Amino acid sequence: MNNKKNYGLIKGVKGTQDIFPKEYYRRAVVFKILQECFESYGYQGMDVPIIEPLELHLRKSGEKITKSMYTFKDYGDRDICLRPEITASIIRAFNEGLSNESRPIKIYYCGPTFRYDKPQEGRYRQFTQAGVEIIGTDSLETDAETIKLACDCIERIGIKDYAIAISDVGILFSIFERFSIEDKIKSFLIGALEDLNKLKDIKEGMPEVKKGLTELGIQEDEIESKEGKYQKILEAITALSKIRGMPSQVFPELEALLKGYFDNPADVKPLQNLKTVASYLDSFKINWQKARIDFGFGRGLEYYTGTIFEIYCPKLGAANQVCGGGRYDELLNLLGGKGESKSIGFAFGFERLLLALEREEEKKEDSSYQGNLKTALLNALIIPLSKELFPYAIKIAQELRNRNIKTDIDFSLRKSGKITKKADQLKIPFVIYIGEEEEKERALSLKDMKSGAQEKYSVSDLNKVAEKIKQ
Repeated sequence: MNNKKNYGLIKGVKGTQDIFPKEYYRRAVVFKILQECFESYGYQGMDVPIIEPLELHLRKSGEKITKSMYTFKDYGDRDICLRPEITASIIRAFNEGLSNESRPIKIYYCGPTFRYDKPQEGRYRQFTQAGVEIIGTDSLETDAETIKLACDCIERIGIKDYAIAISDVGILFSIFERFSIEDKIKSFLIGALEDLNKLKDIKEGMPEVKKGLTELGIQEDEIESKEGKYQKILEAITALSKIRGMPSQVFPELEALLKGYFDNPADVKPLQNLKTVASYLDSFKINWQKARIDFGFGRGLEYYTGTIFEIYCPKLGAANQVCGGGRYDELLNLLGGKGESKSIGFAFGFERLLLALEREEEKKEDSSYQGNLKTALLNALIIPLSKELFPYAIKIAQELRNRNIKTDIDFSLRKSGKITKKADQLKIPFVIYIGEEEEKERALSLKDMKSGAQEKYSVSDLNKVAEKIKQ
């Protein structure tokens, strides 16, 4: 009688994913490219805890973020959360451990983050962010360099089809200040604008905005008055959202719009800042066929203070943003830090980035071997043709491993043709055959899986073998 209990299959948590070996390798390769790119601009790596005090993110983002956070009380009755993003943690850690370092300081990071959002393709409840922060500088050259770094990262991993939108939230804030908008109304309009910018036509959402203003105590006739400040602000938001294009086109349009609100648009500092950033981007040789000045998007408008930007990959469809960033000059002080607080940074959604790369690779011919991303888990597979040849095969494998060649041995003794076919399916670029003849001659037979060419090498030429495999 079989009394063995029949256990049900335990599945992973919804919105999470298991990273299997092939994908694990792809992620490692992509992060290495990002890491090299970050370091080429002078950034240093840093890591911070996955769990943080809940207050950290409440202070940065407000109560509304708790709806999408994983929170709990620990055994000390402290309110803890799984971090929903990493910038706040970097600034918190800077305030605690790096505040006496000379500024600016450049930091890069990569790690898991958590949000209870609806899972979608390339969007998970546990997801990875990779990004940079430069802390303690208000240099507009830095703004331009940060944007250029994000573009360089995209291109170095092999994505050619992308677009970048650049703006400055300070221009909108200047209009609010022009009409002396009180803080609670300003906060509401900023939040509403983020939702409005998701619509095809911003006018579609205006009835809801007006309804929200009445709920905040603004009289309907005051909102609808053509000479009133609220109507003028809503008109400005609508007009501003339609301005996008090359700098030579955008800046005259923007100045014409601002003339309706300011005696001299040249006195609007955020406009001059954006012009300066665009000029420095020219110095960095930004590709204006891919980049544009765009006031039709809004990200974290209440959090950012100046330059903002987003990068999109059209092959991802409607949800195509892979990177976002901008200047946040008040966060360091908001989290209790002292001294020069002006900072800027960006983060890639790592899973979205990988998906965009995958879509780009799908368009390439012979994708098993071409493209900037090699997906082989191994450089070489050794096939000994009999059990007696195992010791010799092990010796060859160890010599290659000592030369940083990722090498495996197939001990199955299956027919070599079947093993070779499997190696091709796994995209292993080289196969090494070890037979009695090779052992007798102290040699090996190396097959290039791409070309099909096979050559015999002496063990004394293992350095040449390693170099050929590395090519």
